Amino acid sequence: MSKEIREDVLLEVSQTEDDRGGKVVIRVVSWNKGIPKLEKRSFWTTMDGEVRTGKIVGITAEDFEVILKNKDKIADSLSEGIAPH
Repeated sequence: MSKEIREDVLLEVSQTEDDRGGKVVIRVVSWNKGIPKLEKRSFWTTMDGEVRTGKIVGITAEDFEVILKNKDKIADSLSEGIAPH
């Protein structure tokens, strides 16, 4: 019996696509109602056209610029669902 994994995307910061139908997305996501996190993740498409979640990938200098440009939106999304101290 496998556990269902719940993915809540709170913010998509950027997306780049490749020529094979794959893409890489920088986003704020909460897994299984956990603490929101900033991640850069790859996605790939099956032969049947189904999009599958891939691996976490590293941040480049270009990604860092995108993150800095969107830091306020990212900070707001990271704060969602977190109780104040």
